[in-house]
Amino acid sequence: MSNHYDEYLKEIKEFKFSDEQYEHIEEIVAIAKRAKLRLRKPSEYHFKDSIEVMISLTGATAMLEAYKNIGEDAYIVYMNKNKQIVHHYVDGRIEVVKEDNE
Repeated sequence: MSNHYDEYLKEIKEFKFSDEQYEHIEEIVAIAKRAKLRLRKPSEYHFKDSIEVMISLTGATAMLEAYKNIGEDAYIVYMNKNKQIVHHYVDGRIEVVKEDNE
């Protein structure tokens, strides 16, 4: 059965990425899957071009670069909907480190 990440890769083929670009996207999607990062599929967000697809991958791309440079302890930092600072680790762990009280 197909999962979210396989479906994502299938859907972005319509944007006609080069083989090299598609291989890089596969690498990004693999780290996103490992970290349990949710990717926005074109069918959900109606991307109009390949630029919008790549912009949607910025968090996963940052995760991949952190993993390449730091290894298993890598994480990205973001603020969630509740204005909490979050560390999202490459192994999928999520740690809320601070609440923004402003």
